[in-house]
Amino acid sequence: DVASPSGCELTLSGHTHGGQIGFAGKSAFEALYPDGYLWGKYERRAAQLYTTSGFGAWFPFRLGCPSEAPILELRRALVVDPNSPRMT
Repeated sequence: DVASPSGCELTLSGHTHGGQIGFAGKSAFEALYPDGYLWGKYERRAAQLYTTSGFGAWFPFRLGCPSEAPILELRRALVVDPNSPRMT
C-alpha cells in the first residue's frame, strides 16, 4: 500500500506459502487478511504486486497451494509522446 503512492509500478514478493492452503489460485486465508497479499497477483491503482507461494512448507503438506517458482517476462510499455512528430 506504500508502493503505489510512491510511484513504484511493480513489486515482487514471496515465500508466504499462501498459508499452505489454497483455492482457485488464491490463499484460503484471503478472506481473513483481505489486505495481506498472501499469494498471487494484486493491483492497486497503477501498481502491481505478485506474491509467490514459494517452495517450502510449514507443515509436511500443501493443499491447493502448490510450490512455485514463477518466471515473469517484463516488457517495456509503449509510451507515446504527444509532442513527438508523427509519421504520415
